[in-house]
Amino acid sequence: MLEMYGVADDQEQAERLRALGKEARRRDQPAKVPDWAATSVALEGASSEIKVYDPEVIPTILQTEHYARAVLSNPLDETVDPEPGVAERMMRADRALREEGPQVWVILGEAALHRQIGDYQVLRDQLQHLRKMAKRSNVTIQIIPFTTGEHVALGSGWMLLTLEEPAATYVYLEGLTSADYIDRPAHTDAYKRAFDRLRAAAASERETATMLDRRIKELRHQTTE
Repeated sequence: MLEMYGVADDQEQAERLRALGKEARRRDQPAKVPDWAATSVALEGASSEIKVYDPEVIPTILQTEHYARAVLSNPLDETVDPEPGVAERMMRADRALREEGPQVWVILGEAALHRQIGDYQVLRDQLQHLRKMAKRSNVTIQIIPFTTGEHVALGSGWMLLTLEEPAATYVYLEGLTSADYIDRPAHTDAYKRAFDRLRAAAASERETATMLDRRIKELRHQTTE
């Protein structure tokens, strides 16, 4: 196929395509995701570094079971059973967040602390889970406060996946019915710079912990009313 499409002589591009094919065929790849998202799951499992920016929803690998179930309970296809998807997300989280796993850096918009996914208990437990995960040596979580105002990534969200062998970086952008994989350095470098600027704009890890604790306390009061 590489020869047919005239890219066999482009060693860098050919190696990236071979890596994609290799990861897409991994036997431990979860199957309960849309076909167009399957490659991202395989790449996620092979990454040495995962960086995620999401303005309003907790990313998949940090979701609790009940939060994931609430997210998946309103599919476009109402005949789809959410339970296999929930189990798949829990398996991905276990793999990505293990102590010897990849370096994970997540930047969230403050809206993610307030969007009511599930009931108050579900959201509170989810935020408590974030506090727990943030204490791991390979996990960093930062929040961009509403007061930050405009920033470089308004209106977007993405995942940066970095592989060591072969060395490659992919940007994953997901929509309702399809996904884009970007691997050209001219584009991936731009997303890396944007992520660095988000890190600078976001609250520090200590400030993020304070924001989470404050919101958890608010939700605790709401669940007892």
